[in-house]
Amino acid sequence: MYCLTKHLWPYILEIVEILHYLTPPVCRLMAPAGFFYTSIMNNLERVCIYIDGSNLYNSLKNNGCADMKFDFGGFARSFVGNRKLQEAKYYIGEIISFPDDDKSMRLRRHQRMLFEKLKKMGFYIIKGQLLKIGNVFIEKGVDVKIAIDMVEGAYEDRYDSAILITSDGDLAPAIEMVVRKNKKVEIVGFENRFSYALMQKASIYHSVKSSDLQKFVSGIMGSH
Repeated sequence: MYCLTKHLWPYILEIVEILHYLTPPVCRLMAPAGFFYTSIMNNLERVCIYIDGSNLYNSLKNNGCADMKFDFGGFARSFVGNRKLQEAKYYIGEIISFPDDDKSMRLRRHQRMLFEKLKKMGFYIIKGQLLKIGNVFIEKGVDVKIAIDMVEGAYEDRYDSAILITSDGDLAPAIEMVVRKNKKVEIVGFENRFSYALMQKASIYHSVKSSDLQKFVSGIMGSH
């Protein structure tokens, strides 16, 4: 029943978009084949959260949400519900500052402040490399660390469900391995960076809109 021909996808995605506007962020759950359903959360279910920091940062930036005003903890917990949160990890390339480079020093100070904020919210920070090539910073090794931790956690039975906040399709093989161990993987993806590869492999797909992110920015009326 989940085998769909390509010509049906435009109609399914249109239905997805309509339902997306009618339901709150935590209830927008999409099975791999594009069918929505209501998730009944088990309060005994163990959950681990894995956040692709640069992916989330870029989505916040693109949607006008300043990261220092964003409630990362509240945003992550909104997908946990009444389940048992085992741990929450935030993965990011660490900025290296250079004495003769004002931009790198400024970014380094900003990142340190962000790290302190995340630690106070209970996140474990896992650092990768951030290499400067010309005037551009390139992140290295972060997706590998996420993949290893997710797969290791599944094989060591540290969780029942993994919540992965990313739109990076390169993590699809790791998700497949986790699902093979009879663990669930919930993807929190971003509307403007949709990944079909992740949607195919995930147990549940949460599609996050700009208005959803805005609810977790301090000072926004009617926020969480």
